Amino acid sequence: MPLMVNRINSNATTTTTTTTNQFRLLATATKTKTTKASPKKKKSKKPRTKTELAIAKEKLAKEKKELKKIELKVQAKDKLLEKKSKERAKLEKVKNEAKDKVYVERALKTYKSVSGYALFVKSHKSNKIGEISVQWNELPNYEKEEWKQKAQAYNDELLKIFIPRPKKPADGFALFLKSEYVNDGLSVTESVKAYSADWRALGDSEKDAFRISPEEKQNYQDAVKSWKAQRLENYAEYLKSKEA
Repeated sequence: MPLMVNRINSNATTTTTTTTNQFRLLATATKTKTTKASPKKKKSKKPRTKTELAIAKEKLAKEKKELKKIELKVQAKDKLLEKKSKERAKLEKVKNEAKDKVYVERALKTYKSVSGYALFVKSHKSNKIGEISVQWNELPNYEKEEWKQKAQAYNDELLKIFIPRPKKPADGFALFLKSEYVNDGLSVTESVKAYSADWRALGDSEKDAFRISPEEKQNYQDAVKSWKAQRLENYAEYLKSKEA
């Protein structure tokens, strides 16, 4: 009997110990679940600082704006320089045209023959015309004649360079006057007045007889064109000979 009692007591103790352990495990599990289910406190967010990438982007944007300003300034400066360059080119063109115009006028200018007296004055290279005139008047006739001959030779030489312009063929009233004119003792003014009245009295068909033909007109224009080209060439050679 005592042995059986001991076994019962031992079993009761074991059961009690097991039950106690189970309660402990249950309590621990419940505590764990309760701990997990409890909401976590939110941490306060710290203010974000700019990253290096954001700083670099801002810097790049500023540099682009500055570069754009510089480009606009350069473009404005280029436009101004281009405008000034065009103005200078235009002014230079006007100057060159003026020079060319003067050059052509001199090359095509009607040559005026030099007299013996003019050549005599030119030979003295002095501005005292009064004194030179006295000297000329005091020259004997044969010396004056020599100066005249020198002037003639001088003119003949220059006329090879400054060849005369082709004469325009008489046309209309000019041709009528040339063919009908008779020296009847009247002055030039009176004669022209009288022949002008005769010309106005003519009919159109009668006036047509005194018109130059298209062929004659074209021949004259071609002759003038050739004359201009020759005069310009001669004048250029003349200037070179003077520089030499």
